[in-house]
Amino acid sequence: MEATASVSMSDGRSAASHAEASIQPPDALVRAMAIAVIRTRHRDPSFSVEVLAHELHVSVRHLHRCFAGHESVGRLIARSRALAAEMLLIHDPAASNGEIALRAGFSSPATMRAHLQRHTGNTPRELRQALTATGRDAGSAPASSAA
Repeated sequence: MEATASVSMSDGRSAASHAEASIQPPDALVRAMAIAVIRTRHRDPSFSVEVLAHELHVSVRHLHRCFAGHESVGRLIARSRALAAEMLLIHDPAASNGEIALRAGFSSPATMRAHLQRHTGNTPRELRQALTATGRDAGSAPASSAA
């Protein structure tokens, strides 16, 4: 029978787990990589904090620790989706709320509405009305006539 030796570190972890932990990239690098992935993937409704952690090869807990003192990962994804929805409402006013919600990465129009209201202070209807009013104001300005 062969005996195995386990070297213990001062924090109680084995030398192997300590070595694995020391291989982790610095928190700022994980945060920067996460932000880059969020920028490219936030419009995917199946994209989540768990998916992001998996793609970065870190645990969800470690990912949250990397964002300590900053906007949380979940809020960053939600804010990115809300901004995408706001841009879609502006640039494609004929699209339905359901279509915009899916294109922005939300699972439903109700979820989009809640996040838009939280992040912009406006509902999709209010954003559309503001856009329409702005368009009317610009379009209804009197044309200069040549005398």
